[in-house]
Amino acid sequence: MDLELKDKVAIVGGASMGIGYGIARTLAAEGARVAVTARREPALARAAEAIARETGVEVLPVQADCRRAEDCARVIDTVSERLGGIDILVNNDGAPPLGDLQSFDDAAWSKAIEQNLMYVVRMARGALPHMISRGGGSILDVIRNPELAAEYLRAALEDDDEPSVLLIALRRIAKAQGGIAKVAKAAGIERESLYRATARLGTIRPALVAT
Repeated sequence: MDLELKDKVAIVGGASMGIGYGIARTLAAEGARVAVTARREPALARAAEAIARETGVEVLPVQADCRRAEDCARVIDTVSERLGGIDILVNNDGAPPLGDLQSFDDAAWSKAIEQNLMYVVRMARGALPHMISRGGGSILDVIRNPELAAEYLRAALEDDDEPSVLLIALRRIAKAQGGIAKVAKAAGIERESLYRATARLGTIRPALVAT
């Protein structure tokens, strides 16, 4: 399969394992130069080495905590400097923890918003100028599917309670904002500029996966 990705530069978040690792591995197999990020540096280094060894292409590990604005900026700067630009951005960093309204304090809410909302905004805002300068690019957001996940969890736990009030709240925030186009606009990116730059925006909403 040739997806015409040879020598494209991709950033994949949460790539030390699971969905992120699988996406990074597939992009590398198609000839893309891949930068992988994750919080745990030893696991990230092992993942990057394994992908590079299997595919024979350059894989750049960049340890980062996506909940921190400075780490998001450092990823963008490091990748653009080391690999020469950015063509593809895959935002992927898991879902908030399970629990009801009484389970979470302000710190938990702030953490969920930083991890699942502001991470996407900051990375898109940082990557888009590089994509525009290269004639376009693609941004893909991996967002856990709360409806399907809830069904699986209820079946497994035989519990009718809502499994994650944080997940549902974030979903409703995104819905109220009108989806990815509104998130992009909130980041200071106008819809027309996205079209002119042929930047493609997409979302994957997986259910629970075995990782």
